[in-house]
Parts: sequence; C-alpha cells; structure tokens
Amino acid sequence: MKPNGYIVATPKRVIKYGDKYKTIGFPILNATLGSDLKFDGLKIYESIEVDETTKHNILNKGRMHHHDIDNLNSVGCSLSHYRLWKICIETNVPLVCWEDDVEYNYFSNRNNMWSIINDFYDKYGDNSIFYLHSIFHHHRKNPFWKLFNIFRFDGIVEKNWTMWKHTNDLECFGTQAYIVTPKVARILMDNFSPIKTHVDYYIGQMVVKHKINLGFIHWNYLREIPGQLSTSNYSLYSSPLIETINKKSRKKTLLLFVYKVILATISYIVTCFKLFIYKITNG
Repeated sequence: MKPNGYIVATPKRVIKYGDKYKTIGFPILNATLGSDLKFDGLKIYESIEVDETTKHNILNKGRMHHHDIDNLNSVGCSLSHYRLWKICIETNVPLVCWEDDVEYNYFSNRNNMWSIINDFYDKYGDNSIFYLHSIFHHHRKNPFWKLFNIFRFDGIVEKNWTMWKHTNDLECFGTQAYIVTPKVARILMDNFSPIKTHVDYYIGQMVVKHKINLGFIHWNYLREIPGQLSTSNYSLYSSPLIETINKKSRKKTLLLFVYKVILATISYIVTCFKLFIYKITNG
C-alpha cells in the first residue's frame, strides 16, 4: 500500500521538472525559500528560532564546521521538512518526505518498493524512519572517504533493507526521500527549535538521542534528477549495477567514469556478501 506523501519543491523546479513530479504521484508542497525569511531577534519563522551561532554564521557568511549553517537557504530547507512533519502529525498517518531532486529509477518496481516499506514497518513499528535512497550516498566529495565509507559500514543487513547502527550524532545521509511516522514526526518537531544544524544532521541527532530505528532500502529504486543534487558528483545508489551519470560528470574525464564503475561494483559486491551472510545465519 502506497503511503501519503509530498514533494517539497521550489517554484523554479516545479516549472522545469513538473512533468517528472507527476510521474512520482505525490502533490507539491512549496518549499520555504531563504529569500522569504527575515530575522526577528532569533526568530526566523513563526515561533521557530535559530541559535546565536547560526545567526552569527548567516550574517557573517561563514562557518567553522560542515554541519554548521551559514545561509538562509539551509534554514528554509529545514523549515520545509518541519512543515512536512507537521502535516504528518495533523493527518496522523506515515508520510513520504520527497525532495525535488530525485525521481524513480527507470527500471524501478514501485509496487515492490511499497511492499518492502510495509514489511519494514510491520516489523519495527512506528518508532522508525525508513530511507528510500542509498546507504552509500554520502555528502563528502573526497573519493577516498567515499570508498572507505563502504567498508566501514556496520549496519545490520536483512533481506530487503539494512538497519543502521547510528552511534555518531554528526552522521548524516541526506533527506532526498524518507518516510516518517506521526510518532517520529512529533519527536522531530518538539526538538526542532532552535535550529542549530542542517536538517539531515538534525535527524541523525534525534535518531541517536531517542533510539529511533533507522532503515535503508537495499536497491536503487530512486535516482537523482540529473544535475540537481548539490553533491552531484555522486548518484543515489545502494548496491548499484547502473549509476546515473549527470550533466556535470559527463564533462569529466574517462578516469572519473572508471572510478565510478569500480566504486559501484565494489558497493554491489559488499552488499551481496552481507546478504549472503544474512541468508546463512538466518536460514
């Protein structure tokens, strides 16, 4: 059964990619834009505040750490997800939070994906977040870190998903597409203000603090809309046989393409090996 959901999108992207969004099948929620936000002391939106450090970083256009916020667009992104969580609580049903830079992969079996999601929540209950994009997608652009990230993976592999052992509250996995329950949405809303970090880092912190189950679907049902992700050197994949090559990477050298193929192959082998171990240990 397909859950409710929204695509949070900017007006420009709705104009440019509206036809793609129609194939996803969720209504559009207009994103909160940084250009629409103004400070009232520390208040930035209704009763929501930012902390002193974040306001200082934004006004001075600088930050000390990657997880710090230094622009209003990032605050707008966080507020967009806040509004999605609010809808989830008001409707009292799980909600798919879908950003405007991903779409279904061409060969996705969507019904199978929704079936896997239902199985996940039947097993782990409503204190859970389920990501529809890759566990291997990471914001770091350093290729050596990305390769290391595959082998340091310490999740619990099951048949159709992986449970992440989320012990580092500065870990993040993006917010391209995930499902949130009313129970988890309430936790995320209650601890949201003041805004101190990016929304993906914030979710990671709440997962650790409140012991929320965090799962990732195994296979690449989604792909990025070419050229749209800020980390567009890397596509969304879990155990990919095919990686989307976007506009930016097309212009790069053959060496980078070979690296991507090798990386995709390694990640595929690693996950297949973990699935093999799972099948042996679970009959």
